[in-house]
Amino acid sequence: MANSTLSPYEYMDDTSIDSDLLCSICREPCKEPYYTPCDHLFCRQCITNWGGSRPSCPNCRKSMARNALRPATRIVCQMINNLRVKCKQCGQQNLLRSDIDDHIHSICPKSIVPCSSVNIQCPWIGQRDQLAEHLVHCMFGFLTSTTDEFNVNSQNFKRKLEEIEGKCKQEEIILNGMIEDMNETIQTTAARFDQ
Repeated sequence: MANSTLSPYEYMDDTSIDSDLLCSICREPCKEPYYTPCDHLFCRQCITNWGGSRPSCPNCRKSMARNALRPATRIVCQMINNLRVKCKQCGQQNLLRSDIDDHIHSICPKSIVPCSSVNIQCPWIGQRDQLAEHLVHCMFGFLTSTTDEFNVNSQNFKRKLEEIEGKCKQEEIILNGMIEDMNETIQTTAARFDQ
């Protein structure tokens, strides 16, 4: 079985993979496995791209409607996800296929990652195992702590400003009430003098 060159992993033991779990189109263990109405298992993408205007099952050639495809059972998906793989980037072995994406995005030392200061335009991109060394010398890293402190201070000032605005509105309401009371008193006093 030839693993796809685009795949970030390869299977540990191709010979031990149950042939019922293989897609007969790509000859790999199914990715997003789907059943045809005649109960043949394929990768969702493979079977969706199969056929032309008259889709038929690649195994038995029975005609089928694309909307008749159904997801594989949970147990079949679990069997496929439990297959053991090796990361092509770092060589780590015996990973579950279901864990390979998490390994590559979070753990794999050879995955390509940006600097943690990418949000302030650090252009560095490299392998995860080189990131710590980069951060020691990254000028953007020094700016990040300053920027973070600035953002915290800015949020604190914004909160204080909102509190002051709230107090000012309360004071304005009180003062407007006092002005109304004074105007009434003035009108009452003026009316007395006019009599």
